[in-house]
Amino acid sequence: PPVGETWTSHSLRMWAASSVIVINVPETRIRAFGGWNSTKALRPYVDLAVPASDIAVEFFGHLGRR
Repeated sequence: PPVGETWTSHSLRMWAASSVIVINVPETRIRAFGGWNSTKALRPYVDLAVPASDIAVEFFGHLGRR
């Protein structure tokens, strides 16, 4: 991690939630997959500065499919 920062298991949840939002997976699917019961619970895990990436599509693209 950057100096002064610490990575935790929540860091992975934050990367996942942020990555899935930017590849346009429906929020209801994100909440179900991550175990968040509301938008309010999900919001602290989302950083819109995380760029969309091929890795995110590879890992989470199936969530956007019906």
